[in-house]
Amino acid sequence: MNQMPNAIKEQNNRKAQINEDQKNLNILYKQYDVLKQQILKPYDNLKPSPILVFKTGEPFLDKCTITQIQGSYGSHKSRLSANGIVAALGGNDNVLQKPYQGSIRVLYMDSERSVKAEFATAVKAIVDAIGTDDDFLYTSLLTIPRHDRIEAIKTFIEKERNDHPDDHIIVVFDVSTDLTGSFNSESDALDLFGFFSLMINDFDMSIIHVIHENPNRGEYSKARGHVGTEGTNKSSNVLSIKYEGNREEKVIAIEFVKVRNTDPKHKIYVQYNEETKLLVLRDQRLAEAEITAKKIGSDAINAALDCFYDKDNSFSEHLLIDKMDAVKAIMKGTGLKETAARAKIDLIIDKAVQISHPSQEFITFKIGRKPNPDDRKKKNIFLYK
Repeated sequence: MNQMPNAIKEQNNRKAQINEDQKNLNILYKQYDVLKQQILKPYDNLKPSPILVFKTGEPFLDKCTITQIQGSYGSHKSRLSANGIVAALGGNDNVLQKPYQGSIRVLYMDSERSVKAEFATAVKAIVDAIGTDDDFLYTSLLTIPRHDRIEAIKTFIEKERNDHPDDHIIVVFDVSTDLTGSFNSESDALDLFGFFSLMINDFDMSIIHVIHENPNRGEYSKARGHVGTEGTNKSSNVLSIKYEGNREEKVIAIEFVKVRNTDPKHKIYVQYNEETKLLVLRDQRLAEAEITAKKIGSDAINAALDCFYDKDNSFSEHLLIDKMDAVKAIMKGTGLKETAARAKIDLIIDKAVQISHPSQEFITFKIGRKPNPDDRKKKNIFLYK
């Protein structure tokens, strides 16, 4: 009599396994059918469709992909995601723009900031910039236990997809490490980004996730824990945002850690706007000039510039200067050795930045032997060997 229930149980287990196997087979063949249709299209039609790009031209978010924004505490990483929301919903954002022509709905899910103060302030800045909260749904995960959050998010997104079948959905998670039991668990990280991939494919959506960086031990800081490692692996675009120099100088740099379809080498410079509570673009050339000038040092710059000014501090008629004269001037003005002085002048030339002399004129160092008539007007100085 006791064997019958066990036999029934074993039979039920076999049926469940068969059903699970069939379900997985159906998924694999469905993906095959999708791919078979896709490969019939021209290559140009297979490129990712950009949803958001920087106004300087670099990619920010492509359709049905993941963008990771990472930074240390207080680096304005959440504000960069807020700029993305404003641009996605048709607001006149100063940093990002939306080339995508379809309708978009944004779900903003926070798990870190207080609902009635910090998060409310961030949402208010976004709504004020857009002018409406139509197609914008914002909520907090703080009161949902960590182990229940993934299932809650899935249910939430399923409802939004059913209610808004024609919109492309962008989900912003701030911060993604709060969606796991432990940000340093490899299995939790794999499960999280497996879930992200499933949602992207099943619900025609894109994801922006914000994550903290580890304490800075050099030029590049890794995103936090195994979640950060897996996020970097699975995200199409990974952006690191940080202060360039000290915070008082208010120069914020966005650096491209990873871009799947291109390779931007430069940084984008922004600053915080106290009035809008969002980020705005800085003049890129002047921002780089300020940063380069700090790296070179004012003593070296002034010593080099003195080569090109007459005793009365007026701009010299001589636009062609032997590079070694500039090197010697830096050595004399700063006490640096020749190798270090050469490195200073090479940095000035390599960046081709405008540098301000105490006379309030801006000049640019270039390499060459044939200045044209406009060079004196433009304050271009040509060094030659």
